Amino acid sequence: IPVDPHDEMDLGVELMVAQRLPLSARLARERDRARALGESARAMTDAALLDVEREAALLSCAAWEADALKRVRTRHVEVLRTMAEIARAQIASGRATVGDAQRVDAEVVRLTIDVVESEGERAAIDAETNALLGRAPDAPLAAPSERVPLLAPAPVAVDVTTRDEVRASAALLAASDAERARAADAWIPDLTAKVGWSSMWPVTHQLMLGVAVDLPVFNGGRSAEQDSASLMREGASSALDDVKLRAVAELAAARARDQAAATMRALFEDQVVPLVAARAETARAALSGGAALDAALDATHEERAAQIELLRATAAQCRSRADHWRATGLSFLTNAPSAELP
Repeated sequence: IPVDPHDEMDLGVELMVAQRLPLSARLARERDRARALGESARAMTDAALLDVEREAALLSCAAWEADALKRVRTRHVEVLRTMAEIARAQIASGRATVGDAQRVDAEVVRLTIDVVESEGERAAIDAETNALLGRAPDAPLAAPSERVPLLAPAPVAVDVTTRDEVRASAALLAASDAERARAADAWIPDLTAKVGWSSMWPVTHQLMLGVAVDLPVFNGGRSAEQDSASLMREGASSALDDVKLRAVAELAAARARDQAAATMRALFEDQVVPLVAARAETARAALSGGAALDAALDATHEERAAQIELLRATAAQCRSRADHWRATGLSFLTNAPSAELP
């Protein structure tokens, strides 16, 4: 705007380019912090994938358990129907009553209801599995297998500091270290180089070079920033120690539960079920020879209960093995390829 209002007004253009030139390693600290935060995000993503893998394993264990329950109950329905036919044949000879046959028929009806319950449980598990896979609830899955999933060898001893959660927490600590170092450099001045051009100056002064110095004169805010960064670093260090302790405890607990489940399954499989099954076969053979129905029915109930306990112990071992692998921070799909999943 001209000084003399009678002069014509001129319009001009002024351009300025400035570049900060920090004298400290502040930019390097910012890069280190960003890199550490990225590493933490990647580690948490890896941990989330292991959680999905564990969830898939637990669903496989549940699906196997539902199928095994259905097989046991279906087989015992046929056994009880045979016993009912024997009881009806013995009514004429007076060795059984109509009430005995009706009692067995009622057992058949109850077991048939249990079979339907097992089928409904399997359908619900299939829907959950499809939801985990991001598919429609009624999407087809692999045919049921009698092979127990996830009974691959137990994981070997590992260093829990390699777990993804520990890596993520360690990366956050590194980011806090970088932030604290950046805040500590706040008292170092920065330089700013400037290049300007203005059409409103005389020709000899249109292009100008300049240097600005950013002096940290008011340090109140910078001091608070340093205190905040130090507190954040202490919190990250404490969180890392807590994650390591919890990882060690989780691994020890998972290993103990896995071993206990394997022992219980072996006891049922090697001792309890064979003895009870032999007793039931003897009682049913005696029923064909004219023995009382009560003894054969009680022995059959005991046999079915033992078989169900065995499959439940097997499913519990399957679940504990999945938890054991998750506690190690390792993928069983990679490290135990013999594990079977849908």
